[in-house]
Amino acid sequence: MFTTCAASACKLTNEANIRYPSVGRGAYGYEEAKPLTTKRELIVPKVVRGTRPPSDTAQTPGLVRRPAIDGSSVGASKIWFGTVTSEPNHKGPPHMHGEAETAAYVISGHVRVHYGEDFKEWVEAGPGDFLFVPAHMWHIEENPYDVPSEQFLARGPDNIVINMEE
Repeated sequence: MFTTCAASACKLTNEANIRYPSVGRGAYGYEEAKPLTTKRELIVPKVVRGTRPPSDTAQTPGLVRRPAIDGSSVGASKIWFGTVTSEPNHKGPPHMHGEAETAAYVISGHVRVHYGEDFKEWVEAGPGDFLFVPAHMWHIEENPYDVPSEQFLARGPDNIVINMEE
């Protein structure tokens, strides 16, 4: 269920300038909805121009993740969004992302994800493909071709990286 709040249908409170939907007196006798946020700091839409250095986020050897949207850049608490690149003919080590689910969009090149018993099963995605890796799944990412690979990467609730060697 979604609540929308057009500017004309909201009232502005004096408490941290948080907008509350004006819902009037409904069937249950409520006069106004609960705050859209309970924090004192109001989080608003933000534009992030480019990515930050790889050192600002967790990494797996051979893959270079660059964060754009996360807690540090915009105050996000349930999503990490950035890019990941892999050099040609590279196969990374086994890793997983704990409770985080992963969605990727392949910008260029190809990515092969090995999973299952002894990592014998695999899927491969190329330019224009979307890829999903479930939470708690050990996997290996590979770029088996002679050109670099780059993807947009979204992970929630954060960029959790657990490398098998650790």
